[in-house]
Amino acid sequence: MKFLPSSILFLQADHVYTRIFLSDGREILHRGSLSAFFQKLNVNQFARTHRSYIVNLDQVDGYSQGKILIGQHVVPISRSRKKEIVQRLPLL
Repeated sequence: MKFLPSSILFLQADHVYTRIFLSDGREILHRGSLSAFFQKLNVNQFARTHRSYIVNLDQVDGYSQGKILIGQHVVPISRSRKKEIVQRLPLL
């Protein structure tokens, strides 16, 4: 199944798989590590927010209390990555 990287909302590690959440509502299960998938993405557009999550910064709707809001999804931000993520968020 093919899709554009710009259509990715976020990725979530799930054991030996990576769950890919897309803007059209689809969820794809990819066999492979989150780190391996991250290496294929544009590092300016995507950021690791937690050891189990990578978000598309262009898809972020909001930030609240150490969490990122993307549509109906809530993605956690680890304390060690919080400062970097807040600086990179394209929010006012």
